[in-house]
Amino acid sequence: MKWNDVSYLLGSPTSLKILKCLDAESPLAPLQIAKEIDVAQSNVSTKLGHMAKRKLVECINPDAHKWRLYKISKKGRIVLKETKKIGKGRAARVTGLVGIIAVFSGLFLNLIANPTVYPLLDAMFATGAVTSMGSLAFIGK
Repeated sequence: MKWNDVSYLLGSPTSLKILKCLDAESPLAPLQIAKEIDVAQSNVSTKLGHMAKRKLVECINPDAHKWRLYKISKKGRIVLKETKKIGKGRAARVTGLVGIIAVFSGLFLNLIANPTVYPLLDAMFATGAVTSMGSLAFIGK
């Protein structure tokens, strides 16, 4: 497996949706995929062409001029599995980061809403103990 294929899918949400769609169902035509993932058929056809060159999907009736059917390839399944592993790790990191930001945002908003801390904040800014976000700290003043 080439990691370029994994990064290609992670960088192309439409291609990733197409591959997931093909992984879940029997061979599909571009129109069927487009309806399933709510993307223009022309975009789906273009992406399928790119993915076929990378051997992530296979056209099972390449001589047909209409209603070409595509299925996920063995390589496509392997690459999709890797993107899911990476995606789960990324989702966990993002969820953790969002939680940390939410906690600090809540603390910061509580500081702003509490008028008894203004003299303390004034002193901290006056001494240079706090130098960033000064304008934000005094929004509620």
